[in-house]
Amino acid sequence: MLKIGDFSRLANITIKALRHYDELGLLRPVYTDKYNGYRYYQLEQLPRLNRILALKDLGFSLEQVNLLINEELPVERLQFLLSQHQRQLHTQIQEEQQRLERVAARLRQIEHEGCLPAHEVLIKTVPDLWVTSRALTVLPGVRFSHLVSSMQKRLQEWTREHQLVDCGPWMLLQQTMRIQEEDNLSELACGVTAARNKKLAALREDQVNLRVLPGSTQMASVVHSGSRESLSEAYTSLYSWSEHNGFFVVGTSREICLNENEEKTDCRVTEVQVPLESIEDRKHKFFTVTERKESDFGPKFERRAAFMAVGMRYYGNNEDKGIGRMWGEFNKRMGEIEHTTGKMESFGLCSPTEPTPEGNFEYIASLEVIRAEHIPEGMTLRFVPEQDYAVFTHVGKLDNLGGTYEYIFQTWLPQSGYAMADATDFELYTEEFIPGDEKSRFYIYIPIREAGIGKAVEKTV
Repeated sequence: MLKIGDFSRLANITIKALRHYDELGLLRPVYTDKYNGYRYYQLEQLPRLNRILALKDLGFSLEQVNLLINEELPVERLQFLLSQHQRQLHTQIQEEQQRLERVAARLRQIEHEGCLPAHEVLIKTVPDLWVTSRALTVLPGVRFSHLVSSMQKRLQEWTREHQLVDCGPWMLLQQTMRIQEEDNLSELACGVTAARNKKLAALREDQVNLRVLPGSTQMASVVHSGSRESLSEAYTSLYSWSEHNGFFVVGTSREICLNENEEKTDCRVTEVQVPLESIEDRKHKFFTVTERKESDFGPKFERRAAFMAVGMRYYGNNEDKGIGRMWGEFNKRMGEIEHTTGKMESFGLCSPTEPTPEGNFEYIASLEVIRAEHIPEGMTLRFVPEQDYAVFTHVGKLDNLGGTYEYIFQTWLPQSGYAMADATDFELYTEEFIPGDEKSRFYIYIPIREAGIGKAVEKTV
């Protein structure tokens, strides 16, 4: 046997580390003297110690190392854990690379402009928000501030009449970069919530919209002090920063007045927000199926909350293109469905059923609803429980959809470490879906569970 000091020199590791491994149960001495506490090791323990050090060198925590070496894991499970760790390391590298690029972009911006930027740009996540809104048209001879004040009063009255609660903030929604008072592409909006025991549903009435304002995980934000006429400086800063950092400004900008009660216009504090897309996101968004590489088919993982949907049901094997004809009928009748969420989304739900020789299955073209009342004739209601999903993107025409499903079930799923769960899979269609267009895209949600746990569901392509 070797004393701990001799063993540490032989293994080129500190005595402190060996004591720590003993405390964690990673590498215990073969003998500990009960009188003086000296620890003793054997040469046969070196391979285990080397494995600990090798796994630690790969970036695993000591807790993870303990799991990997103390449990009799099957080879497949070990491969999955290593692959998962590899993806995590790749993500960390990407995040650090992006941070490095932002530092380089800041240096280029300072070099180009010769001074520090006028505004500091932050990237934040902004959730979806229910809003009441109304188009804002500037009339000749009418001061903008008076027009906004009058419009706010109208929206507040409408909100109270419909038993809604203002939750703020007041914001001006714009479709253009530079804001001029003669522009007509703007809306005044305010966040709202429902009164107690009242549900929200999309509504358009008396020129007022009650709808969901989409959020963003990449919302660029600057805070500007000064009059509205000087807001072009904030937009210039946002666009300059976006260009230097490899982003595109997309969608609708928001101007949020943070001290709306301030009477002096030159003392106004306004937060300007614009949603962004990275250059890489845009490349993937506009790739056609024939241009995509296998790596582009990798899914995102999402835990989606339970929801209800109302729609038209099809049962069969789609040999006669019945699903496509049903969608055509459903599109004409969407307006009959009450209490929808107001989002530009529709669902193709495929509920789990026992396999038949003919390959029949149930498919429901549907819209999400917030409560189930007054189901239109010929339609049905489905409840989809909370579930973990692997989310794939189909890009291009529907003619190529079979290839996407073949990849999911014949290539990705068998080697992923997951199995398909006994739950509803579905297709999610948003405003990005353009029938017959090579740039069209929609999302395929596959319910998943870890392989070997629970009941698997066979999926025929």
